[in-house]
Formats: sequence, C-alpha cells, structure tokens
Amino acid sequence: MFDLETKQEKSECFEHEGTITALSFFRNQYMLSGAKDGVAIIWRVKDWTALHKLQIKNISPIKWISVHSSGKMALVLYENSMLRLWNLLDGRCVFKTNLAAEEDEEHTYGERKE
Repeated sequence: MFDLETKQEKSECFEHEGTITALSFFRNQYMLSGAKDGVAIIWRVKDWTALHKLQIKNISPIKWISVHSSGKMALVLYENSMLRLWNLLDGRCVFKTNLAAEEDEEHTYGERKE
C-alpha cells in the first residue's frame, strides 16, 4: 500500500497468492481485497492487519467486491459468474447464485418450441 499524500509505502499485501483484482473500502476503517486466488480478505486500515479470509472450496478468481453501507455484508462476484453474499461479522457465505445460469433461463423463457 502506498500513501499518495505522503508518498510513502504503508504496507504490503502478502496474504494473497495472486494478483489483486478488486478492492472495496468501508469508511476508511476497513478494506476488502479480492484476488485471482479466489480469496477475499478483510483488512483493518489503521495497521493493515488481515483480520479474516473469506474463502471457498471451489476457487475462481474474484472480479468485483462491494461492501454494504452498514459494513456487515459484502457482495463478491467471481469469474465463474457466481455471486456470493458474505456476512462480514462471522465470515460466512449466507447466499449464493450463479448469474450465468439465471441468464440462460431468461433467454429460454417464453420461447416457442416448434
């Protein structure tokens, strides 16, 4: 991490095993990072400590992360079109859906079979 105002290095993110592909901040207190290794990590900004790793068995690179305004939930989109809702208080996935499967259903819905 590099502070652009002071032009000094603050910390390094060695917890990931791949390129970081997504970042999301919550009130300048916490940051979520996602990487090609399929792991999302919750960081405390004041000392850049990794607090918790959000990981699953089926590894797919992370494309996008968004933290809810309450700071209690986060949406994570993976490259395999899986969208997961994470409870940040206990680090559990509480909901998941495959967006590609839903898109396929939309295209076939209402079509006539001849």
